[in-house]
Amino acid sequence: MGLSLWMANRISKPLSELTATTASITEGEYGEKVEVSGGREIEELATAFNTLSEKLERNEKLRQNMVADIAHELRTPLTTLRGDFEAVKDGLIEPDSAVLDNLLGDILVLTRLVEDLQQVSLAEAGQLKLELAQVDTKTLVDDVASRFENEIAGKQISLNIETDPSLMPIRADRLRISQVLGNLIKNSLLHTPEGGSITVSAVQSGREVILSVADTGPGIAPDELPYIFERFYRADKSRMRKTGGSGLGLTIARTLVKAHGGRIWAKSEIGKGTTISFSVPIIHAAG
Repeated sequence: MGLSLWMANRISKPLSELTATTASITEGEYGEKVEVSGGREIEELATAFNTLSEKLERNEKLRQNMVADIAHELRTPLTTLRGDFEAVKDGLIEPDSAVLDNLLGDILVLTRLVEDLQQVSLAEAGQLKLELAQVDTKTLVDDVASRFENEIAGKQISLNIETDPSLMPIRADRLRISQVLGNLIKNSLLHTPEGGSITVSAVQSGREVILSVADTGPGIAPDELPYIFERFYRADKSRMRKTGGSGLGLTIARTLVKAHGGRIWAKSEIGKGTTISFSVPIIHAAG
């Protein structure tokens, strides 16, 4: 009887702690943990519970940070809009073309931010519809790169295209993959100094094609590199929002690449530039 009571207490005590901790989590106290003890099955349950608790706490922090980031990103153009409209209303400034251009610019910033957030949300929820078809990689690269010819010429940057003519077609949504590649080229343009160079390349590796955009910009510090695909993250904190975009370009690129079943990664070295690469399955990978 004594042994039975000891065994019952050894099992029931951790289960009671687990129940109490679960109740705390349901009240929003994420991160609570239970002691791992009570036999193999109970210990496995406690370990799984603690892992779940850690993930809930991390997700809650990410949610809170995202809400704070969105509020911060919206506040800046809204504050400017309000100030300009009040100044026009009070007769402090004339509503000339320059003022109207500034107002329109802030509205476009807000519009772009909302559209980018919607795209990220749809992609991460698996609700982004892709129109998958056979896409010629070399033609895709040439078409996207041609859109930036004027900007590249204006900054006196050299653009190099390196694609293998024997590349097999990829299975992709042409519009979405063009958007990914365009985001990467635009990002490189923002960081590459006058007289520098940008190289867009495409090579086949097994059952996928690897597309890369390399620049000769200042590079990204090693401690910053793991976070560049996160929402609103800017390695260069000095960049203004009107020139630096919504802070979602690389996040959108990541979600679109993942939606295609590919990968995206970055390599960088301070003073030597940055290379961002992503993979897309070739057409025969579908079968």
